[in-house]
Amino acid sequence: MSPAQAIAATLVRTLGPEMAPRALDVMLGKLSNVELAALAADWSFWARPKQLAPAGPWRTWGFLTGRGFGKTLAISKHINAEVLAGRAMLIGLGAQDEA
Repeated sequence: MSPAQAIAATLVRTLGPEMAPRALDVMLGKLSNVELAALAADWSFWARPKQLAPAGPWRTWGFLTGRGFGKTLAISKHINAEVLAGRAMLIGLGAQDEA
């Protein structure tokens, strides 16, 4: 469960399914546009745990999952973060196509 899913589940469990969306609207309404943009861009907040890179040193990482898992987004967000952190300078991607 992602942090975003955990917050939503807590709101539903605490306030009920009718009031949870309103509470979330109030919470998000207190954030500035910059804070909302930062939250929207924070992949680690929205990602499911299995979509995040494993901890520790490793040289390769891959997904063997079905359609709709979020492979493309997870890998692209991870690669962007590694490049911005200066840890990745040479990147190779491989994928199977329909042929």
